[in-house]
Amino acid sequence: MAPITEILGWIELLQGSDIAGYLYVTGGPPREPRLSAEKKYIVMEFPIGMLGTLLNILRNEKPLQIRFEKRGNAAAVAFVERAHAQSQNTERRQELLPQ
Repeated sequence: MAPITEILGWIELLQGSDIAGYLYVTGGPPREPRLSAEKKYIVMEFPIGMLGTLLNILRNEKPLQIRFEKRGNAAAVAFVERAHAQSQNTERRQELLPQ
């Protein structure tokens, strides 16, 4: 298991009133993205140095989706991207509606 990194804050991503994901801002290197225990939302981490870029994406790129992929023993990957992007065999994809 990866060491715990310092969490400086987080952004909660919603689809309506449902949680689609959490974006944790950390003081160290990010850990591998993961699904919640119930597989209802995606958890991603970003180093504090990427906060400005992350906020710019969330403010200016709409509509958005958060996507998670895990294939076999490979490391999991997660993306926040435009909702029209398509991918095959994703385990989890959640569109984020503008509030």
